Amino acid sequence: MYDTLCVPGKAARATERKFLASEVWQFLMVVLGFFVVALCWIFVVYLPGRTLERWENQDSGRGDGEAASPAGPGSSDGPLNPGS
Repeated sequence: MYDTLCVPGKAARATERKFLASEVWQFLMVVLGFFVVALCWIFVVYLPGRTLERWENQDSGRGDGEAASPAGPGSSDGPLNPGS
């Protein structure tokens, strides 16, 4: 694109500067869009999921770090106990 400019001197440099500035703005807008999407994902998906997970652990009487098997206590799919 730069070699097709017919105006020598300052006009060509001004056009190049405008073009480079527009590319910088486009890049900054993409970066800003990424951060907006990341923040939306954190507030809409990640944090509510963690909150729900903690709430379910408190609701069922389980403590933090003591996750019971979803298959039930007598199931062979549960955690292995070396003593039994």
